[in-house]
Amino acid sequence: MNPDELEQRYQQLIHDGIAPSTARAHQKDRKRFWDYCLNKHGVEPTYPVPIQLVLNYILDNISDSDGSNILKVSTVKRYVASVSVEQQARGHDSLLSNPKIKILFRRAKRALPNQYPKKKRPITANVLQQLLATCDDSLRGVRNKAILSVGFAGGRRRSELVKLKVDDMSKTDNGYTLTLKKSKTDKHCKGITVPLTGFAAQTLNTWLVHSGIREGNVFRGITPDNKINTGAMHGSSINNMIKACIKKAGLNQDEYSAHSLRSGFMTEAINQGISLQEAMLLSGHKDVHVAHGYYRETELENNRATSLMI
Repeated sequence: MNPDELEQRYQQLIHDGIAPSTARAHQKDRKRFWDYCLNKHGVEPTYPVPIQLVLNYILDNISDSDGSNILKVSTVKRYVASVSVEQQARGHDSLLSNPKIKILFRRAKRALPNQYPKKKRPITANVLQQLLATCDDSLRGVRNKAILSVGFAGGRRRSELVKLKVDDMSKTDNGYTLTLKKSKTDKHCKGITVPLTGFAAQTLNTWLVHSGIREGNVFRGITPDNKINTGAMHGSSINNMIKACIKKAGLNQDEYSAHSLRSGFMTEAINQGISLQEAMLLSGHKDVHVAHGYYRETELENNRATSLMI
């Protein structure tokens, strides 16, 4: 190949090797960064990015002159990381590996208040039952019940739900097996296969029968006139749907999110005495420390020592 062909092939692989949603997020983050640079310093996008420019951006966005917060350190770090991804793709060093940037992020998170967001509550089995009760027998209600059930069973991410296709499902004597591709922690796109049985499998089957979906994406949007869209639901739509069910159930929708199904599965597994390894096999957690965090929180909440009397 000549140099132009090599560069074209390189760029194509770089483009194809990232999830479209991640690519869009990186693009939006870079726009925020470069809009700041242009408006504040008159600097157009250029690589490698001057380190002092990045330091100015961080300092201007994490605190005012009086020390009050503007953006969380983790948010600003994500914006810089997106710029760094583009910089590395162009053959330059990572911005996040620069010693001054690295230590600034680490120390700023400790120095500034309110850097750790309040965790959303888990949707455990009792909460799930309340949400399922808000789903009627309409097409939308049947779909919502299937999403809630499948999402809870195994602790599915909303990205896994929106990507699930009929071809990824196989019928079994007890329900289905689902092949999940390109999940968040599956960097090499190997995919995992998990069983879906019981009530969750029943609700999924009911949705497929009612919707008439035989190919393509399993979970789709529904128009006001009760027609099913051809494409997949967006992740934010699933989040909004869950919050709507939370509100209908009389719960505080600000305390829950789509991730609450995943954390709820792990929490419920602990409550029912299921081992960490068994739960991780279904949830697809790769990091034991992350998964163990659910166990630690539940163990602390149920710790009998808290009821000791003096």
